[in-house]
Amino acid sequence: QVVLAGATRLTGNLLLGQLPGSPYPCIGVIYVNPEFADRISDDELRTTLLHELGHIIHVDGLRLGVSQVDKERDADRYAARQLKRVLGKDACLALPQLLGKLNADPQHPAPAERVTFTQTICEEPQS
Repeated sequence: QVVLAGATRLTGNLLLGQLPGSPYPCIGVIYVNPEFADRISDDELRTTLLHELGHIIHVDGLRLGVSQVDKERDADRYAARQLKRVLGKDACLALPQLLGKLNADPQHPAPAERVTFTQTICEEPQS
């Protein structure tokens, strides 16, 4: 049985957590509710999973002193950059489209801010 430590919610259907007692600095698990996955497009699922992977990559469960809003912004940045790098601008633009559908949540930047932020990343020239 896995106990989620410091779990974070995204759209009420995905959970991210670190595995307690791991010998590694960060082992992350992304839990996907199959009913949620069946209701969204493949592009939306891909962008959501990359956002959650951003939390794992940034070791958010261990980043003390960093606000949850900043952690969410970093995860959005990670997802946008990976989508753009691997699949191109059009795939990247699925992220701001998905973020525009989210309800406001005090632990996340405002949806309109997230849309503008990620859209800017998708639109900037690739280096």
